Amino acid sequence: MPEGIRVRIIYNPVAGEGRFGIDRDSLEMKMKDASKAQGKDLEVSSLMTECKGDCEEMARQALKEGVDVVAVAGGDGTIMEAASALANTDTALGILPVGSGNDTIFSIGGHRDLDKCIADILGPCRRRLDMGTMNGKPFLNVVGIGLDAQINHLVAKKRRLVLKYGPALVYAQAAVKVLLDYRPFRISVSYDARPPMELPISLCTIGNGTVCGGGFRLTPLAVMDDGLLDLSVSEHVGLLRSLWNIPTAYRGAHLGMAENHYHQARSITIVGLEGALPVHLDGEGGYEERMDLKIMPSCLTVVHPNIGSR
Repeated sequence: MPEGIRVRIIYNPVAGEGRFGIDRDSLEMKMKDASKAQGKDLEVSSLMTECKGDCEEMARQALKEGVDVVAVAGGDGTIMEAASALANTDTALGILPVGSGNDTIFSIGGHRDLDKCIADILGPCRRRLDMGTMNGKPFLNVVGIGLDAQINHLVAKKRRLVLKYGPALVYAQAAVKVLLDYRPFRISVSYDARPPMELPISLCTIGNGTVCGGGFRLTPLAVMDDGLLDLSVSEHVGLLRSLWNIPTAYRGAHLGMAENHYHQARSITIVGLEGALPVHLDGEGGYEERMDLKIMPSCLTVVHPNIGSR
């Protein structure tokens, strides 16, 4: 541990909509108290985002100022912005989990407890993780296509319910609603230059991490430092069976189903055979007709140890 550590907190006031009862000043104070208790020299400052893209710009500024750790207090989309700025540098990413779902910190294998995450930021652990790109856009955790993305788009409109009942329940409710009107998308998917498969899908998830949607383990075998992306494709099998499969997908037990295709690859190409597909990139929604996905090995430094390997 160096004699002193410089930390820049980037706080998204919209994340969690205040349900955690902590603001930017409180986070600074908690970090100062923790460093004092550990007898460590800390220089901490904080900035607050106002709109999409602010976090990435603020993280790039922190790089120029020689900050040791950029600590993001926000949801998965805000974390992704910081990770994009910090990729291929030695400045570390820390996560202060105050978002609605906090899937990225779970996929990393770190704590969801705020005080323990602060201890990670002040501690000596540094490790390198992979990131992915989709059409040149970086992502840290997962990309969802089809049903997963449609659900994500709907959940994004239900922020108040997420805050009241939690992301997993709202995600499950949204899944049922979307499935009732769902028309399967036909896609072509290929990986590592293998011949493409054409099939109708319910779910298509590309994971660098394991978890999305507040706890759904759609790519349960993903490891964030193995140099591979995990591809999980579930063929559409009708309304009733798809509804029945929701709890199974939540547990990550869907891999044994005949309709599921699971592969690990360095590059993946997905094309919508009937036009643009709904997609989300670490929770940020949109539409794409063709998606070229690639792994970026060992490009991001994080402060959080893999607590599962301790």
